[in-house]
Amino acid sequence: MFRILFRFALFVALNLIALLGIGLLSCKNDATKAPLKAKDEVEKVQRISKIEITEFGKTTTLKMTYEKNVINIEFQPYKKNVEARIELNKDQQIREIISGTQRIQYMYDENGRKMGIFSDKGMQQIMFNYEGENITSQHNIFGNDTLVSYYYRYENEVPNQVKINGKQSYTRTYDLIYSDVENALSGFNEMVLPAELSGLLGIPAMYGKKYLLKAVRIDTGVTDDEPLQEGYTPKFEEVTFEISKTGKHEAIKLVSDGTRQWSAKITW
Repeated sequence: MFRILFRFALFVALNLIALLGIGLLSCKNDATKAPLKAKDEVEKVQRISKIEITEFGKTTTLKMTYEKNVINIEFQPYKKNVEARIELNKDQQIREIISGTQRIQYMYDENGRKMGIFSDKGMQQIMFNYEGENITSQHNIFGNDTLVSYYYRYENEVPNQVKINGKQSYTRTYDLIYSDVENALSGFNEMVLPAELSGLLGIPAMYGKKYLLKAVRIDTGVTDDEPLQEGYTPKFEEVTFEISKTGKHEAIKLVSDGTRQWSAKITW
């Protein structure tokens, strides 16, 4: 089932860069609270300058520059100058992500809600259903085949439980616990947080209004032994993060997987 969850390799590769647009959106209210500052100064404070992602002792830095409705990203250290480009619509939402010949396109409804994400000429899709402003389900689709679906239960507009249904009778249920820190990545389909956890819990769980602190598996299959998988497959019975914020820096650390030592540092 892990292969089904992680089949969207293109999303994992390209959506890593999607968070860089958040500096244009997540701090809009802060700009209105500081009318005495020059516009250019406010925008400079709001925009993320870099993200450092560390795992297995290696750090990758994402640096970005801004133009009108465009965000350019450079990955370091990578040979051959790996770059990507995010194009925004008039409402400053992601319209398209471009990296080399690869493209990811976003679709919104008339109310600005993100309804779908498409790549590989529409063959790979992530679709969302809503109740008001809350995403109640996410469906990962390849061609005409739904590979996995996520169903969310909410409390105070924050998801507190997710049930996952996939092929081969795959099913899991997790309780979700969130921090009090506003999620700077909210509203985007990025994969800055560990990609396999986004595949496990879905985008609404990982990129909601608050940062996820803990996900605990509660379904009856939690005690069943699972076959070993090739490659790196961390345990998924419990997922735990630590979140900290000081000044212009924000740190996210995955503490339930000590071997990997995954962490991210966001700098404004």
